[in-house]
Amino acid sequence: MLPFFFYTAFVGMFISLFTTALLVHKGRHIQNTRTLSEIAASDNAKLLFFRLGILLSASLFTATVIQFITPRVKFGELQALAYLANFTSVVLLTLVPARGAQAKTIHTFFAYSMAASMLISGVLFSVNTTGVYRTMEIAVSTLLVLSGLLTALDHKRFVWHELAFIHLSHTTVLVAALALTP
Repeated sequence: MLPFFFYTAFVGMFISLFTTALLVHKGRHIQNTRTLSEIAASDNAKLLFFRLGILLSASLFTATVIQFITPRVKFGELQALAYLANFTSVVLLTLVPARGAQAKTIHTFFAYSMAASMLISGVLFSVNTTGVYRTMEIAVSTLLVLSGLLTALDHKRFVWHELAFIHLSHTTVLVAALALTP
């Protein structure tokens, strides 16, 4: 039987998918929102739901990375550092809602820090896997870069590219966890 921390990322993926899908659905009629964070910041109930969902899923992914993946890979310390940077960015961006010009700037900085650390983690996962899992990690990391570029180029559909980026980064964790099972 696999250790408990193998499974936490799969639960985290479910929570992340549920949270983000519900927020986008509830925010589909809100004018002038580009990002998931702006939808969440549109009212206090959505903001609380966003914070709880994102923090819980991020905690579960981090548990898998730190407790299950990093002890089993070559560059475990570097992987842990990259993923802890991701988790720290998540915590900080949930503390600063995307409301008001100054807060949005700070929030956006943490969001881009989170995105960069997610991409670095994906690349490190590809270094630490072999065979079909490495191919999958490289493919997903390539799609991460593509969805990141699309957020910059296609502002009209920003939230969809943002969701793709988030869930692709989660997929890198799941693939790495699966690659490290006996």
